Amino acid sequence: MKNKRTKVGAYDRVLTHWGELLTSDHIDSKSKKMIGIAGEKEAYVIKDLWSGLQTLYHVPTKNAEDTAICIKHFAGIPSLRKGSAINMYSDQSGEIRKACRDLGVLHDKSQPGVPENNP
Repeated sequence: MKNKRTKVGAYDRVLTHWGELLTSDHIDSKSKKMIGIAGEKEAYVIKDLWSGLQTLYHVPTKNAEDTAICIKHFAGIPSLRKGSAINMYSDQSGEIRKACRDLGVLHDKSQPGVPENNP
């Protein structure tokens, strides 16, 4: 099947507060220009769609523990109480899914192989 063309703004979701919808992904550096100061080759980028704030964290590994630390730092520890209304939208990465489950963050997955639906 062919993917149909989508229009910008076809999915208008009104966001009202911080953390209502976060997007994230891991970055794997292949070139020497992208290696961190301490030699990190992995990074985790996270963005709040309501405010537009985006942060890049250098991480030693892409595992769920390092991912959870980044999510807690970005979202703020007090906002991650039981029943918080923080939603994460990302690819179907097992590390992100496990970190969200451990923190009690709702996780919604994008369609695999279609980068256009990643915000």
